[in-house]
Amino acid sequence: MILLDTSLLLTLGYREPLAASARDAINAAGQRQELWVSAISAWELGLLATRTGRTGPQLGDARDFLDRLVGTMRLQMIPLTHSVAFDAAYLPEPFHRDPSDRMLIATARAHDFTLATKDRAILAYAALGHVRAIRA
Repeated sequence: MILLDTSLLLTLGYREPLAASARDAINAAGQRQELWVSAISAWELGLLATRTGRTGPQLGDARDFLDRLVGTMRLQMIPLTHSVAFDAAYLPEPFHRDPSDRMLIATARAHDFTLATKDRAILAYAALGHVRAIRA
């Protein structure tokens, strides 16, 4: 089962290229209905949509953007629980303090997901053995 990080949702939504291995893994998980999105990604997308001066493609209505992806890719939404929130505060160090990344990692660990990401910090953290991740 694969948990998509927020930047990867944007990549998929804008149909930008992915690494072939990540694309194949995501497609296979999607066919099995094993692609997941954390509620923290909805929060991040909302923040991105409301920020002024954002560079790159315009997000537009974040809710519609995410709803469209959920429908077309058959994504499963996973809520943010208090247990995951606590776990995010107690991740094995070293890791940076970005709350969204910490919530995504804690979610992946709690549910035995592989986190699909382009984020170098998360991939480096995965290389330490603290979470499973695939480079998108």
